Amino acid sequence: MDLPIKKSKNKGESLNSQFSGWLFIIPAALLFLMFKYVPIIMGTFVTFFDYNIVNPPGNFVGLRNYIAVLTESRFHTSLINTFEFFLIMLVLDFWVPIVVAILVNEARRGNALFRTLYFIPAIAPSIAMTVLWKYVWQPDYGFANYLMQLVGLPMQKWLNDPMLVKWCLRFPQFIMAGGLAFVIYLAALQDIPEEEFEASLIDGAGFLQKIRYIVFPHLRHVISLMLVLLLIEAFNYFDEPMVMTGGGPIGKTETLIMYSFKSAYRDSRYSFAITLAVITFVIVLACTVAKEALSRKDDD
Repeated sequence: MDLPIKKSKNKGESLNSQFSGWLFIIPAALLFLMFKYVPIIMGTFVTFFDYNIVNPPGNFVGLRNYIAVLTESRFHTSLINTFEFFLIMLVLDFWVPIVVAILVNEARRGNALFRTLYFIPAIAPSIAMTVLWKYVWQPDYGFANYLMQLVGLPMQKWLNDPMLVKWCLRFPQFIMAGGLAFVIYLAALQDIPEEEFEASLIDGAGFLQKIRYIVFPHLRHVISLMLVLLLIEAFNYFDEPMVMTGGGPIGKTETLIMYSFKSAYRDSRYSFAITLAVITFVIVLACTVAKEALSRKDDD
C-alpha cells in the first residue's frame, strides 16, 4: 500500500521541480528574445526601407539596399579583408591555446599559477592594449623599429605597409591571446579519463602518440566549436583595426563590421549599414551551418 503513495509523491515532486525550473528559465528566455532576436528581426525589416530617422521606417525600397551593397566594390574589399583576417587568425592565434593547454596539462607542478598568469591578459581592456601596440608598430619612433635597428635590420613601415599591416594587427594576439580558449581546452583535457593515459603508458606510447590517439580525438568537438567562434570573431573584428589604422592603409584593414559602422555613423547611410550587418550575419550563419553539416557527416 505504501508504494503507490510514494510514486505519486515522487511524481508530484518532479512536476513541482519542472515548474520551478521553468519559472527560472522564462525571464532569461524573454530577455534573450527581446535583446537578441527582436533586434535581428527589426534590423532585417529596416533593410527593405530607405530609413528615415524623423519618420521611421521611411520609404519602402524592396531589395534596393541589398543590390547597392552587393554591387559595391568596397563591400567586396571588406569581405576579402575579413576572410584574410580569419585565415591569419588560424595561422597565428588558433593553435596557440591548444598547445599551451596540452603542455600545462602535462605539467604536474605550478600549473595552477601558470593558468592564472596566462589568463590575466584576457581580462585586460582591449582598447588599452591596442593603443599600446599602436605605439609599438609606429614607423618613426616605435619599439618594433628600435629592435630592428639593434639587430642591424632595415626599419619597416609596419601599419603603413599594406603587406604587413594585417599581420601587425594580429601579432599581439599571438603573444597574449587564448586566455579563455586556453581555459576551455584545459577543462576538456582534464575531462579525459586518466585510465586512457595509464593504458597508453603501459603500451609504451610516447608523448606524440598520446596527443594523436587520445588527446585530439577527445578535443575534436571542442576544436570544432572554437573554430566557429573564431569565424564569428573574425566577422566582428573591429577594435584593433579601428584604433590602429581606421581601416587603412588604402582600405586593407577595413572589415565588414567596420564598413557598416562607418556607413551609419559617418555617412548617415543607416539602411545601407543595417543591410551590411544583415549580410554579414547571413554569411556567418551559412558558414556555421555548412561547417556543422560537414562535422555531422564526419561523425557518421
